[in-house]
Amino acid sequence: MRVGKLQQIANYGRRVHFYGRQMLQHRTRAESLAQLRNWMRHFPDWQRSMDVAPISERRPWITYGAVSHLASYLRPDMRICEYGVGGSTLFYLDRVAQVVSIEHDAQWAAQLKSILRDTVSGHWTVHISLPQPRSFAKAPDPTDLDAYVSTLANYANMSFKAYAETIEHYPDQFFDAVQVDGRVRHCCVKHAVRKVKPNGLLILDDSHRERYADSHERLDALGWEKREYFGPGPYEWGFRTTCIWRRPS
Repeated sequence: MRVGKLQQIANYGRRVHFYGRQMLQHRTRAESLAQLRNWMRHFPDWQRSMDVAPISERRPWITYGAVSHLASYLRPDMRICEYGVGGSTLFYLDRVAQVVSIEHDAQWAAQLKSILRDTVSGHWTVHISLPQPRSFAKAPDPTDLDAYVSTLANYANMSFKAYAETIEHYPDQFFDAVQVDGRVRHCCVKHAVRKVKPNGLLILDDSHRERYADSHERLDALGWEKREYFGPGPYEWGFRTTCIWRRPS
């Protein structure tokens, strides 16, 4: 048997073991037996996703439950905004009339543009907003909504204020959904709230992180309906949470 085949079998075994442990560890978080069955049903997709380039599957890098929610919600006449380009961009372009993307990495955006070429002319608008150097008297608190700083070390002393504010170029209640899955997400949520239409959605990935507590408090106070999708997602080890809020009508 070839070494490559043996490696594939070993990888598969490790993933089965890891995934099973995740299900056992988090079984009390399952809302129903049906959700446990869904976690099991998603294993083949998750296992396959660990061996492919994320963009190749044309799906958002969020939990599977959240993807299903979005797939059932989207219509061809909708307008979507997303912080962070990638598989989600392709997912939305396959389903809606207009996609607006906000991206901080010009090289990554250029790579995606080269894949799409001219096939989405007029269908996709991408704003490149690079982080800007900023000096701080003391280390900023990443939970501070007015600091606009990332927790990543390679963005130390950089401000993402212009990036988070890019959505302000658009009118209030303009988008049917806004997905926040890039940098300084809690700051992006602050600016995105007014841009969502009545009955529209706001999606926050990795919403379980403590530094995003303000987003939960803000939207709960506004009376937005919340659905939390905890469980597996593609391309990543470990279960996590994607939260989807619906704006009241």
